[in-house]
Amino acid sequence: MATGSPGCSEIDPAPSTMSRMSQVLIDLSDDDASRLAERAQQAQTTPERLAAEALHTYLQPRRQLSFVGLGASGTHDTAARVEEILRDELDL
Repeated sequence: MATGSPGCSEIDPAPSTMSRMSQVLIDLSDDDASRLAERAQQAQTTPERLAAEALHTYLQPRRQLSFVGLGASGTHDTAARVEEILRDELDL
């Protein structure tokens, strides 16, 4: 729940996610502020909490997918040479 004076708010996060809070002031276009308010209302939360949750998610370390690069051939022209490679491999 948001608390504090008008214009400044503190987000009450889940205890397991954060122990200390910092305030950040951001400038949004009127369109983005309206969209944020609409999405927050749809999610039954405050714009401040929605923005904090979005930033929290965005700032998480990205994990490498285990299958990325699995089929790497070591060459950079495989797609351009697909007909030639298939012909050679299939003895056509």
